Amino acid sequence: MLRWISAIFFVLLGLSVQAEIYKWKGSDGKVHFSDRDPKHSAEQIILKSSISEDKIEQARKESKEFVGRQQRKAAFQKEETARLKKHTREKELKLAKKENYCARAKKELRLLNMGVPVYRTDKTGERSYLGDSQRESEINEWSRNVRKYCE
Repeated sequence: MLRWISAIFFVLLGLSVQAEIYKWKGSDGKVHFSDRDPKHSAEQIILKSSISEDKIEQARKESKEFVGRQQRKAAFQKEETARLKKHTREKELKLAKKENYCARAKKELRLLNMGVPVYRTDKTGERSYLGDSQRESEINEWSRNVRKYCE
């Protein structure tokens, strides 16, 4: 971005510089022009830039507008990148939670299907073993969870 600004500045600067041109008549009578002073006498002509101050000011204004647009574009791209990173991070976290819950559901279902006594600990720390109807209910619940989170 800084390159563009400095390039535009130097172009504008170069346009506003006056150039020295020398004009002389040669021995054959022809008129010659040069940017170097000839060894014999010559008339010095000062050429002014054909670019007016209005055009230079307009170019400065346009370059400022261009820089502003580029800065807004860069800010937008930075925000968009941050938003996409956040979205990706959230998606990865959601996927990780889903995978963890899938693994837990499979583990619970496998344990319930083994046929060994299964107990749950209540709030007071007491163990209560699952009866057949409770076991069947939990098997159905964990089977639904496996289908839901493991697909």
